[in-house]
Amino acid sequence: MEAAGMLVDQVAYGARRLLFNSILCLEQLKGNADSLRPVRGLRASEGEQGGSPALDSWLPENSTLIRLIVTGPEDPKLLGQRHSESGAASAKDELLVAFNSYPPVGADGKCGVAAASQMYLARNVDVVHPTQVKFGQHLSCGHLNRAEKNWIPFERNGKFYFVYSLLPHEVVEINPDGSCGKRFNSAFTPLAHLQAMDFDKAIRGSAQAVFIDDAEGTPNLPEPHFLAMLHITDTKVRRYAHFAYRFKAEPPFEIVQISKQLPLQTLSPGDMSSAPFAFVSGLAVRERQVVISYAAGDRDPRALLLKMERLDEMFASDEAGSEISS
Repeated sequence: MEAAGMLVDQVAYGARRLLFNSILCLEQLKGNADSLRPVRGLRASEGEQGGSPALDSWLPENSTLIRLIVTGPEDPKLLGQRHSESGAASAKDELLVAFNSYPPVGADGKCGVAAASQMYLARNVDVVHPTQVKFGQHLSCGHLNRAEKNWIPFERNGKFYFVYSLLPHEVVEINPDGSCGKRFNSAFTPLAHLQAMDFDKAIRGSAQAVFIDDAEGTPNLPEPHFLAMLHITDTKVRRYAHFAYRFKAEPPFEIVQISKQLPLQTLSPGDMSSAPFAFVSGLAVRERQVVISYAAGDRDPRALLLKMERLDEMFASDEAGSEISS
């Protein structure tokens, strides 16, 4: 007996006018096929044989071969990087895509010993030419023999960083060659207490971080900071709780606030194999309008749209992190 699973992901770009403080679902995109185009040029590590791996595992108890077929990058995160010292836009600015993928097959057509998902960074991605091939640079900050994902990318003062873990809040500077630079560690007490009370809960990152400098729009934190997303997973069942969080704009980038739980709509997966859930994949902010993109049940792309002021209310001092331990 053979069972096959397909891991399929696409990066798309385009324009769509939306109402804010609302929820966007797949139905609203129908009839707008020309406004969204897939970016098909992303590849893992240049210099290897290339090609997407097919990973096999054998279940002797029922004589079943399970084959995972990978068709492209997973969990892409789009962000820009400014190269001018003043931080102003310039012709040298880059568009980058961070994503995770299984390593490409080697010259022998095999995946090698370390067949675990890894993080990659593709630079100078051209959305005007979405089929142009761009190789992702393997980020060697983690472990080769276990899955590396849920890193949160951000840029600050011309340098590129990832939030590698939430507990501790470990931020890693990425060197131009993809190697690790400085590491900054800090701890946020409510998360530490949660982990101490329940070891079955895992705290991980989502999407990318966005720099915010708007004291009027964020009265609960009227100073420059980064806005980011995290999720708490119950490892016994497939269930997620998503929160926004804020961390300081300068090293060591300590967490300062966590919001109330985000009001995401959930769905059961197509095969009904688990309880209804949602999973955040992206974050964007423009003119005090916040867009949080997510998937409901791994099958329905949606977006939560909020005014900055409404999101800031979810960080009110008497509510911040109140649902973390519930």
